[in-house]
Amino acid sequence: MLAHLRTSVLVSITALLCVGWLTLPAWPSIVGVWFDDGTYSHGLLLIAVCVWLVWRSVRQHGWPIANVDWRWLIPLFIIVVLFRLSSMAALELPQRLLLVPLLLCLTGALGGRAWLKLVLFPLILMSLAIPMWGLLIAPLQALAVLVVSNLLALINIPASIDETHIRIAAGTFAVSQGCSGLRYLLVAAAITLLWGHLYLRDLRIILFYFLIGTALALVSNWVRIAALILIGHYTDMQHPLMADHNNFGWYIFAAALLPLFWIGRQLPHRDQGAANEPEPEPAPSAAHPLITVTILASLILPALFLKVVPDMRLLHAPLAAEGWQAVQPRPQDWQPVMPGADLRWHLAYQNHDGARIRLNLYWYNHQRPGAELLAENNVLLTDNWRSNSIVRSCPQAWRCSQIQQDGNERVMMYSYLVNGRLVISPVMLKLQQLLAGLSGNTGAALIAVDTDCQHSCTTALMVLPEQANGILNDFFDQLGTGVSL
Repeated sequence: MLAHLRTSVLVSITALLCVGWLTLPAWPSIVGVWFDDGTYSHGLLLIAVCVWLVWRSVRQHGWPIANVDWRWLIPLFIIVVLFRLSSMAALELPQRLLLVPLLLCLTGALGGRAWLKLVLFPLILMSLAIPMWGLLIAPLQALAVLVVSNLLALINIPASIDETHIRIAAGTFAVSQGCSGLRYLLVAAAITLLWGHLYLRDLRIILFYFLIGTALALVSNWVRIAALILIGHYTDMQHPLMADHNNFGWYIFAAALLPLFWIGRQLPHRDQGAANEPEPEPAPSAAHPLITVTILASLILPALFLKVVPDMRLLHAPLAAEGWQAVQPRPQDWQPVMPGADLRWHLAYQNHDGARIRLNLYWYNHQRPGAELLAENNVLLTDNWRSNSIVRSCPQAWRCSQIQQDGNERVMMYSYLVNGRLVISPVMLKLQQLLAGLSGNTGAALIAVDTDCQHSCTTALMVLPEQANGILNDFFDQLGTGVSL
């Protein structure tokens, strides 16, 4: 028995190390959200609770003997391949969605039903800490606006609704993503599921308690929004809560937990005597070394074969086309913000007629966390530059707009070069990143050109594609992709 236990522990540690190595790219962003985003600030606490639940079960019933189950191998391998492909394409959400299924399949493959029973609930609880619930934000925002607007109508406070904005005579309240109530919903879900797992009798009662908890979380958020609007209405927006109301929401949610815990104590609890009876141990089942090696190989091999090879070509700044000469860029020129780029070029060119074109080109050897073509920290317009209008008559796979800063008006066009193709759609961009990872053509770039509206922006935009094509020919020739405007 002791030998079987040692084998199980050794296999578990080895498998966890493999999973940690495979999923390492996903964790920095997840941990960053735990520390920087109030919606998932409960993440570290939930991970600690999950570890405690596993330790508690092992202490009560002993370490379950591994019963290797081959049936989990195929879904495990598929999930690992999908996870690795998502990592290569820098797709954060698919990686986060696949984390829990990956761990479940791995547990089932290594330990069978006994190990699944040990970790199933902790993994369900852990899923509430993974930042993957953003799809709920928009419907929760809409529901909050609908409920609050009806509450204001009941108490005769005139309000107009503009999507997620509620306007009253005293001012405007924005029901932002943080006001959707998702943070309270996730915490209430974690509390009710944990309470049900520890104390309640059966699954139906647990689900009933879960629904009560989520309903109270939503109601507390609606009360918070309505209360803030009332406070703003009666104080003419002068109350300190108008500037900082984050803690105010948690106080209301904490008050809502009191009836939730009272309801939990009234529900039928499981028989304590039966709960403390030791479960019968499964018969020891020695895992054949070949089986263990196969399972671990299903984790390692996709990561070895599906490997990102950075595009390390020595590229030089695009040379001036015939009739143009490179000039010194001006400090006040427009520049996007693209963190993590491996090469950056802010160049300006001028022709004999005095027309000036500026080129902003950001090159990435490969996509990785903190260095992505599409990311939250990437900003096209900064330093008071703003877009006046989006121009429809634009070359295919490019986006054009008029931009302005302090009376300085320009036309701008930009696109993304991924896998040797120019794309502008975020969906197509991610798809091309995935194909680039498979083909080894991982180099990608943001290309943006702009020119002044000397006489008219319409005329400037008509000639800009041809002028930009001449400037960019040298860069496209370096890549050997045959791309052109």
